[in-house]
Amino acid sequence: MSTGSAPPPLNIRCLTETPKDYGDYGKLLSPHPVDGEIAALLREVEAFDRFPELIGALTPRVGWEALWVFAWRAATFAVRRRDPELLRAGLVAIGVASRNSLDYRDELVALAMLWHSAGLLDLDAEEEVRAAAAKLPLFVGTARHAPPSEAEADRLTCWLERSPRNQSLAVMGLREGKEKSGFRYVQHL
Repeated sequence: MSTGSAPPPLNIRCLTETPKDYGDYGKLLSPHPVDGEIAALLREVEAFDRFPELIGALTPRVGWEALWVFAWRAATFAVRRRDPELLRAGLVAIGVASRNSLDYRDELVALAMLWHSAGLLDLDAEEEVRAAAAKLPLFVGTARHAPPSEAEADRLTCWLERSPRNQSLAVMGLREGKEKSGFRYVQHL
């Protein structure tokens, strides 16, 4: 690509076409090829500062769910693999997803898992959240069901304002679990 030429359009197929049922994708106990595709897309977007383009391509019904599920899976697999970069990709994914979500509460569950996983990886969770938020463009928007304090702010940094209790797995109806394939977050509602 020559200097000054426009980059090719982002290929967001991994967010829009596969797998068809993200609920099933979220339940898979082992890595899935779409995990790597989404992580590669996020690396490309970050490397070439294409966040506005990606955010503009997403709607609450197109791509958001894939990013939310990826963040959930990243929290789990980052612990299994002891992989801080996967955890960071999950934080960026949920930060991007938050720009077009229907309901901010869906992101809180993923953020609780990523926050907890950062601690399990001996990372400074607050520093990781701030670093992910700093990568994203400034955002002023609204989301359905968002409390006023979070309706017009970056959801990642708003997470830092929550009390430790309200950042906990238990408040989100989650706990640590272990299965044959290893560490996993389990709902216990």
